[in-house]
Amino acid sequence: MSHLSWNCQGSGRSLSSPTANHLARLKLSTKAQIIFISETRSSRITKTHLINRYSVVDSYVVPSEGQSGGLWLMWNDDVSISVVQSSHHLISPVCV
Repeated sequence: MSHLSWNCQGSGRSLSSPTANHLARLKLSTKAQIIFISETRSSRITKTHLINRYSVVDSYVVPSEGQSGGLWLMWNDDVSISVVQSSHHLISPVCV
């Protein structure tokens, strides 16, 4: 199973920002099955936005609080994930 984890320190204001474009390139080049992004500093990006932008099967979003935090968890169809718990500081997934 291939994972990608990145503390991006801000995803930009949209999913067409340079940071979001770099994430798309990382996803393709690593062929990651599970992607975890922390410190997105974004409260406007939704699960649907991530699924459409990064061509993943599902995702889970913990929005930022102001300019602090923000977590994204995305996965492709090679894995099945259920989120057990989440907070401003963590997402606790289980592969099912």
